[in-house]
Amino acid sequence: MTDNQHIKRMTADWTRAEPSVGRFVRSFIRDSSEAEDVLQEVALVIVDRYSSYDPTQPFIGWALGISRRVVWSHLRDKYRGRDQALQ
Repeated sequence: MTDNQHIKRMTADWTRAEPSVGRFVRSFIRDSSEAEDVLQEVALVIVDRYSSYDPTQPFIGWALGISRRVVWSHLRDKYRGRDQALQ
């Protein structure tokens, strides 16, 4: 597969999955600008790791798995040390 075909396939996969991934991200992050930032981070991770995607598996499941890890990481970083500040 040429680089151009690879980019086209990745773009088509992401375009179909982005609405569902966006809803998933917004279900955990209520602030719309913060959710948009996290969604962009998910897209960057997908671009970086797309070569490891197995096209015999559903793209949406793979993308949601990445989103789950990015959201958890974001929330962990956001709330890290909060319980210590309350003491």
